[in-house]
Amino acid sequence: MKMLRLHPYLVVGGALVLFIAVLAIFAPILSTYEATAIRPRDRLQAPSRTHIMGTDEFGRDVFTRVLYGARSSLRIGFAVVILTVVSGISVGLLSGFYPGIDRVIMRVLDGWMAFPEIILAVTLAAIWGSGQSVLIFAISFAYFPRMARIVRSIVINVKQLGFIEAARATGAKDVHILLRHILPNCIPSIIVQATFSFAAAILAEAALSFLGVGIQAPMPSLGGMVSDARNYLPIAPWIGLYPGFFIVLSVLGLNLLGDGLRDLLDPQV
Repeated sequence: MKMLRLHPYLVVGGALVLFIAVLAIFAPILSTYEATAIRPRDRLQAPSRTHIMGTDEFGRDVFTRVLYGARSSLRIGFAVVILTVVSGISVGLLSGFYPGIDRVIMRVLDGWMAFPEIILAVTLAAIWGSGQSVLIFAISFAYFPRMARIVRSIVINVKQLGFIEAARATGAKDVHILLRHILPNCIPSIIVQATFSFAAAILAEAALSFLGVGIQAPMPSLGGMVSDARNYLPIAPWIGLYPGFFIVLSVLGLNLLGDGLRDLLDPQV
């Protein structure tokens, strides 16, 4: 209760993320149905004890597909965060520490960020094709410049401090200074931005699947389920309601978690 009072965003956001993660991880235990099994006799059934979230136009259990769709979203989001953090740290450290490299890299990233991130992700996914690996790389390429710019701004500020000059005076090499003295000062901001990148990746994956360039049928995806439900919303709104609710819940939880981590790691913000 004390933690909830001091950091409500952190507790609520963490609880929501943990809830979604538990449902996704234990999907095979929570549901006995197959996510892609077609049952024409059970099509468009309303939520009941047999199917707690109803069935879709092919008789597939919506609850099962939501669980496995959430699992795919979390898996893609986590992979995007890893690639975004690694590439963003590498580019940001080099750009912020070396002015000559900075002038080239930042101009490239400025041009890159001139395009809306979701448009860039859609374009890359359409060019490279479908599949989870393609989605991961397309979303990572679209969102990593933001991480790189954050790391760069911190490096520029930290490298001017006195302890960096002291490290140079002792003969420390640039790699040692970057990894031992500068990078640890970037960690809090990287953690906060990683949570926001996670939320953006989930939303981007849902958007790409909704547009038909993400995870392809019959594999379940939250965005694809919302897209498939458009023609059935007047008679079976549960087909699109539940996957849309899980998208909102996941993104909301990660954004609240990011806000809470920012307040916790940097109380002056």
